[in-house]
Amino acid sequence: MGRDLTGVLDAVIAGILVLDAEGRVDLVNSAACSFLETSAEASLNQPVAALFGASHPIPQMVQKVIRSGGSASENELRIGRRFDDDLVVDVAVSPLFDDSGPPTGAVLVLRDRTIQKSLEKLVEDRESIQAFGSIAAGIAHEVKNPLGGIRGAAELLASRTEESRTKEIAAIIVREVERIAALVDDLMAFTPGDAIRLAPINIHRVLDQVLELGELDPISSSVEIERWYDPSIPELLADADRLAQVFLNVARFVFQAMENPGGRLFVRTRIPLDHRL
Repeated sequence: MGRDLTGVLDAVIAGILVLDAEGRVDLVNSAACSFLETSAEASLNQPVAALFGASHPIPQMVQKVIRSGGSASENELRIGRRFDDDLVVDVAVSPLFDDSGPPTGAVLVLRDRTIQKSLEKLVEDRESIQAFGSIAAGIAHEVKNPLGGIRGAAELLASRTEESRTKEIAAIIVREVERIAALVDDLMAFTPGDAIRLAPINIHRVLDQVLELGELDPISSSVEIERWYDPSIPELLADADRLAQVFLNVARFVFQAMENPGGRLFVRTRIPLDHRL
């Protein structure tokens, strides 16, 4: 009869331990063994405190149920494990009775809540990102509007002066405006509905636009740029604005890394022969 009952318990996905009046394990199913990183042979006749630890709430719940004859339950208790992440479980303990007399034991049921908690955390994180996106959209709107005016004023100042120092300051203003605009664009990546706009593009045209912009930056004034383009590269399906931002960030890092004057930047595109259509 015990073997038949064990077979039934093993078919249950919840962890089940049948305990005697002393709180020792009489039966344990495979799910409980998996939860507790043990085996049926190792856990039989063991006190429940040896499986969970004497200070854990579950042994205390078992003792209370066996003494009082009432049931007990707790949600989201954590079980520490040696070889895997901690487990979060809902726990229910019910007394066992003979025909008469005090409880002769208890049934301990462990229901795994770890996956559900992970999904709840995922939903919370997604909601947080969406909330941040709404805030970011508002900030971006307020910041980007005056940036265009600041940049226009700096470019106008540069075009109307012959003083090299004034031109240099205007260029710095333009560069910093671009940097702030790039940061704002990074914020906008969290905005709900900020979809990538895919369209056929000429990768070399995008690179040329980025390099032309980079050449205007004072930090690239001493850098010589050489372009080695593969003319057989077809149009690509991509978001030209985002791709340009990526290339511009890379170019800035390269220019900043070239501390010594007279540096040379090689920009090369190619398709390996085994990837040609």
